[in-house]
Amino acid sequence: MKRMARGSYGYGHTYDYGGEQQPEDKLTSLSDDLLISILSHIDTKQVVQSSILSKRWVNLWTLLPVLNFTC
Repeated sequence: MKRMARGSYGYGHTYDYGGEQQPEDKLTSLSDDLLISILSHIDTKQVVQSSILSKRWVNLWTLLPVLNFTC
């Protein structure tokens, strides 16, 4: 079965468009500070690419203290 985009409705679970309840992933429950700390250990290109993961992640990479650009 192909999964569609999901939305969060409350703490601890999410629903897909079919109304099926799914367990919430572990990353969703992490604070922005902890996510920024994790992202600071990843290459800048991959961090920027992570912005497509969800609406919450769109501007998260802009909060990193250092961006390393290498060719």
